[in-house]
Amino acid sequence: MNTPSHPRLSADDRTEVAVVGAGAAGLEAALVLGRQRRRVLLIDSGDYRNARSTGAHMLLGLDGTPPTEIRDRALADIAGLNTVIYLRSTVTAAHLDTEDGENRTEPAVSLTLSDGRRVTARRLIIATGQRDVTRDADGVPLINGLDRGHGIWTRHCPYCHGWENRDKDILVVPVPGAPVIRTVYQALYLRDRTSDRVRIIVDAAEVPDEFRGALSDAGVNLIDDTVSTMSGDPDAVSVRTTGGRTIRADTIFATPPTTAGSPLGEMLGVQMQGPCILTDARQRSSVPQVFAAGDGAVRRGEPEPMTFVTQAAAQGQLAAIWADQDLFLARPGIPAPSALTETPPTLPTSPRILHGSTE
Repeated sequence: MNTPSHPRLSADDRTEVAVVGAGAAGLEAALVLGRQRRRVLLIDSGDYRNARSTGAHMLLGLDGTPPTEIRDRALADIAGLNTVIYLRSTVTAAHLDTEDGENRTEPAVSLTLSDGRRVTARRLIIATGQRDVTRDADGVPLINGLDRGHGIWTRHCPYCHGWENRDKDILVVPVPGAPVIRTVYQALYLRDRTSDRVRIIVDAAEVPDEFRGALSDAGVNLIDDTVSTMSGDPDAVSVRTTGGRTIRADTIFATPPTTAGSPLGEMLGVQMQGPCILTDARQRSSVPQVFAAGDGAVRRGEPEPMTFVTQAAAQGQLAAIWADQDLFLARPGIPAPSALTETPPTLPTSPRILHGSTE
């Protein structure tokens, strides 16, 4: 589709909120803020983790809709808001800054874009997600064929892909760099919820005794070997093992390790947990003017994010609402509710209470 068209940014452009990343989290954040008549810059690299997916699932009214179609619909909504500038670009540098406004100096974030332009934002929402790692640092495939098959004929999530692969012959394959125990749990879960034909190909020495017993008790066939090559199409796959065997099945579940979708968090010195930015209940990072949402954000106390489209959109909405409230309460003469500084937040801090929304 034709993306929104806007005037060229000037070298010292300023905006109220910059949103980096145009997946579900970033698009939702831009939509919410644009509707509140905030000046928003939505920066989209065009590189999406789910680009190969033929359908996003567990979406009310949209189950199975291709992510490209969902993005197109969202961008059409955003195109109707003259408050949002959509820009295809990437952020190459970022640092904490200040901005003069309302006769005072307040925190801001300075971004340098790939074409050299600079943007100052009073608030920043990072929604750049994670990236799946299918090759090592030298560019060598972690498993031959994985990078070609990932998202096409290899699956990674029993919630996202379990229904479509129900009752099929499933191979579960650990990917180097990802925890083997996670792969074992995935095999057990797939056997419990998805199919009674589940096999896991793994070096048995890497599986603790109690898990080998659990696999046996559940009826999951453990093949003591490792996969060197995989190939196939969405309905028929095969793997070649280091032991010289060729094993065929209907589908493969293989979950690769991940890395941060962008270095923005590290650039700005926010607290990280693995590839994710740590946030509070309002999606705020350890740097007050920086929020994060989606796959690349994780709530403090949680081991990892929930990497679903609906979760990302919900977090983008939260980040947008609280960034908006932040700007509203920063205006001179607006008394901040004392409860905003309390943990956990009390009822009067809710935007629904402040603004009377029942949506």
